[in-house]
Amino acid sequence: MPKLSPAATSLTTRLPVGHSRLPAERKLAERFNVSRPTLREAVISLEIAGYVEVKGGSGVYITGQGGGVKASEKDVGALEVLEARILFESEAAGLAAKHITPEELAELEQTLQELVLESDEETPEESADRRFHLTIAKACKNAAIESTIEHLWRLRNNSPLPEAIISQGQAGRSQNTHQSP
Repeated sequence: MPKLSPAATSLTTRLPVGHSRLPAERKLAERFNVSRPTLREAVISLEIAGYVEVKGGSGVYITGQGGGVKASEKDVGALEVLEARILFESEAAGLAAKHITPEELAELEQTLQELVLESDEETPEESADRRFHLTIAKACKNAAIESTIEHLWRLRNNSPLPEAIISQGQAGRSQNTHQSP
């Protein structure tokens, strides 16, 4: 069974089974102190694991006690990849801010504009998203960090569970996750 985040686990234990509707996304994000995209990925993982059902235009409902897609022994769970990306990419952004060149900053700004355009598409490719994060990794001037972030993106794109989350969640992505307040 895929590893669930603390927020996802808490959702499965706090609400009664039997088609109980989850609160609005904004309220859940505030309640668990996570971003809305992080919450969306948690909900998708709960859906894949069989804990919730997402009904378009109606909401998210608790439906059962799991039993969805099982992770193979060799697969890295979707939330494990997400947790690792959050850890490495946020730290990489801090380090990159200290070392980024004007050329890399211009490339990052261009990639962000492409990301905005890409996220407006009905089924975004997410290639700009990947380039955005890899540009930050490169700006760290640390080959180990760059290699680690590249590897996390390969895991995200090639492991069965993250691949399922990506395909289900592309429509819910937003460029707001990459822009500073």
